[in-house]
Amino acid sequence: KQLSVNESYSISAGSKLHEFLSTIPQRVEKSDFTHFYNIINFNYTKPWENIGFEWPFFENLIEKVNIHGSINRNYEGIIFGINDAGIVPSVKEYIFTKASRTFDLYTNRTREKIKLDSLLTDSIKNIIFFGHSLSTADYGYFRMILEKYIAEEDVKFIFLYSVFEGTSEAKERRKIIANASALFGSYSIESTSNTALFHKLIQNDRISILKI
Repeated sequence: KQLSVNESYSISAGSKLHEFLSTIPQRVEKSDFTHFYNIINFNYTKPWENIGFEWPFFENLIEKVNIHGSINRNYEGIIFGINDAGIVPSVKEYIFTKASRTFDLYTNRTREKIKLDSLLTDSIKNIIFFGHSLSTADYGYFRMILEKYIAEEDVKFIFLYSVFEGTSEAKERRKIIANASALFGSYSIESTSNTALFHKLIQNDRISILKI
């Protein structure tokens, strides 16, 4: 069979997903992909929509959301925006924030309605990050995740990275350390006025950085 571009992309994405799952600490066998998962997608694609039944990469995907909309055959609109921290809501520039633009997108009647809370279930034990800059523009979403799971001592946060042509393992690892530190450090300061919470997560082996 000659694969379409969409099918090839979906197979590549599904294979990468299985690679992610194999990084989960030995709570499941690495060869066992029967566990279930949700996906919070920050880009504008839906690889699970383009795959045929003969490639069962996404059969255990329960809930998914394209947090900033999607470009697909049922175009739902996409958003670009800036973080709203430090921007007074009453100024006209506030309309360019992700909060305002998300409000517009999510209240559009034609958009599929999925609440983020439906993905952040109590059964989740591993939060896996991959391919995101962890920038302040999306801090609001990350804060929601941390608020949900930071107090759950059996939940782990796993940051994955790959080494591509033109970069190095040391560079990519340093990037993850810097960005993840900023994420947890900011949350720790906001929540407890110091970084003790971040230290506690590190010392209790609840944060991992892994190469795939």
